[in-house]
Parts: sequence; structure tokens; C-alpha cells
Amino acid sequence: MVIQGYIFDVDIRNLRSGRDLLIVSLTDYTDSIQIKMFSKGDEQKELFKKVKEGNWVKARGSIQTDTFTNELMMMGNDLYEVAPKERKDLSQDKRVELHAHTTMSTMDATVSASNLIERAAKWGHSAIAITDHAVVQAFPEAHSAGSKHGVKVLYGLEANLVDDGVPIAYNPDPVDLNEANYIVFDVETTGLSAAYDKIIELAAVKVYQGEIIDRFERFANPHQN
Repeated sequence: MVIQGYIFDVDIRNLRSGRDLLIVSLTDYTDSIQIKMFSKGDEQKELFKKVKEGNWVKARGSIQTDTFTNELMMMGNDLYEVAPKERKDLSQDKRVELHAHTTMSTMDATVSASNLIERAAKWGHSAIAITDHAVVQAFPEAHSAGSKHGVKVLYGLEANLVDDGVPIAYNPDPVDLNEANYIVFDVETTGLSAAYDKIIELAAVKVYQGEIIDRFERFANPHQN
């Protein structure tokens, strides 16, 4: 068979027989497979050293079950570097993505803010909006990537709303946080269930006039794996 893809890992092992074993991990972003090749002389050993992570290659060989991993792999015969065919935005009127999720959106995205913004720049997009689920942790990375690639970042999030009819705060007081003295708590748990999960850490910072003046942090044993 002949396959083509992107190398995301390379391993060269020196065997007792004096030969080298080249192990290439290849993906076409729909599936991945390992390619193994044994050297046939010193010249091929030097060629193995030129195989680098990040290259796009075309490989020819036989597909078989690896006796060590018990997974399908290719026993390679030939390996050639090829130019990747990247998707392009050929539209004259460039769009702006207003609803992009990053890896900071739990269980909802597999791409980083840096990769999103780099792709937007390659496609000639002037801006992109980061709207993760209830978090803003991607903002620093997005800001750095936006400055690097010349893409305007629109900062947002998908907020979790609550029923205003149910009181969640008691004795509220319209205090100016720039002048207030208050405490911010952070609670870490073994999961998201209030009934079945346990607290594993409590932390807090005391803030006065916008500056942290005291800290508290303690771990807890939840007696739960």
C-alpha cells in the first residue's frame, strides 16, 4: 500500500545486529499509523537521520499486525518527502469567525488558540472571536498569538446563566470593588456532582483595594479515588 501524511513522532533505535530501526508515527488527521523500516547499510542509516518530525511524506509498504503492540502498522519499503496540500480560503470577501472554541472548552474542542489564530492569519482573516464555555483561560495565549500573526482577537465567552427568580446572594451591598475588602474562594473537587464527589482543596485570597493582602490554601483527603 501507499499512504501519505504528516510525521508527528520519529524514533531511531540502534539494534544489536548493527542495523537501525526507524519508527515513524504518521497521521492524515483522520487516522494514524506507525511505519517501521530496518536499515540496509550505512547509507540508509544516514537517510534515516533526515526524517524529521513535521515533514510530510509518502510511504510504500505492507500492512501487518505489529507483534509487540498488536496493532496494525506498515513495514515500509520506501519513504519520500512530499509537499503538503493545505486547505486555502479562496474567497474574495474574507469572513470573521465569531464563535471559536479552544481546548479550554472542556470536551468541546481539540485545537489551541494559537493554532486557530495562525490558521486565520494564513487564510487572510482580519479577526477571530474566542468564545469558550464559561472560561477565559485562553485569552493570554490568544493575545500573544494575535500580536504575533497580526490578527485582531475578539474576546468573549459562552456564559452560564441562572434563574433570576431564585436568590443566590443574600444581603447584597453595592460596594465598589476598587475600594472593598473581600475574599475570593476557589474549591477543587473530585468531580462535578454535589451528591457523589468530594472536596480535595480549598484556597482563598484576601483582596483590599485591588491588591492581594493574604492567602490561604489547604489540601483535603476525600478518601475517594
